[in-house]
Amino acid sequence: MLGLNHYQVLYELLLNISTTYEEHALAHLVLQKMSKAFNAGGGAIYLMRNQDSLEPVACYGIALDLIRGIEFRAGKGLIGWVVKNRASVKIADLRLDPRFSRIDDGKNGFAIRNMLAAPISLSSKIEGVIQFVNKQGGIFNDADEELLLTLGRAVGSAVEKARSYDEIEKFRLLQQAAINSLPAGVILANAQKIVLLCNEGAQKIFEGLSPRLDRGQSLQSLRELAPQILESFDRVLSMRQNIEMEESRALIAGRTKILVYSCSPVYTPAKDLMGASLLLQDITRLKKSAPGDGASGPSRAPGPGADAAELLASSLLDKPATGCGNS
Repeated sequence: MLGLNHYQVLYELLLNISTTYEEHALAHLVLQKMSKAFNAGGGAIYLMRNQDSLEPVACYGIALDLIRGIEFRAGKGLIGWVVKNRASVKIADLRLDPRFSRIDDGKNGFAIRNMLAAPISLSSKIEGVIQFVNKQGGIFNDADEELLLTLGRAVGSAVEKARSYDEIEKFRLLQQAAINSLPAGVILANAQKIVLLCNEGAQKIFEGLSPRLDRGQSLQSLRELAPQILESFDRVLSMRQNIEMEESRALIAGRTKILVYSCSPVYTPAKDLMGASLLLQDITRLKKSAPGDGASGPSRAPGPGADAAELLASSLLDKPATGCGNS
């Protein structure tokens, strides 16, 4: 039966793992905290990598490299027994247990005397195994085993959360790379005009602006340089309607640039207004090179001399940029 001290250990650990979003950092944290709580000489966490293979991802009290070269499979050795039987195991003397598969004790100098292990589980799925060895001043007891079973379920949920966060982060980086690859400038800002995203194309357009237009900066820095763009942003937020293909002049680092832009409202999944996105293209060179074309009046598309990147940017400007709201 778990006592108050066990619940205190579990509570403190759960507070820590609830804010840990990386798989290996999570494993190291659990092993460090629980090895001290169990007064164990060492511990390890193994995670499933396919249907029957486990990989040691973290160790405490023994170098991870010493066990990385060992094959851990469901049904093989004590770790594999835990996976196959979906049950914990508590052994007072490993020398007397035929299931124990030694890790070359003589080679690494880490002799294992007693052990406690439990499945890391999420609902009915086994995610891995958590193991502690060599309890100091005694052997692992029933309360230790009950605590580890409870911890195994909590760690299973935390591992799943860490993996989900990792996938979300990978998707975010992929999305950021895709937006950066656009030849047009893309800016996403919230309703308070704080920039949430500013791709490389936009930074190039506003190159020389001080402070640099980037995430966390305010769009108010454009008020003197490109007031029409900022007014359009305000208009989109108040009217919640797209503005497409407007032309504006901007004085940036002492140079006048002619910009064509679109602006669209961006919503959260709950349909609340999040902010607005700006899609911009610098058409200064096109305007200057177009025969008989002055510097005034909107330009709906680049002329026939435009290169492929400019044509792509122009085609993007004909479409609302609400997709940036998922960044």
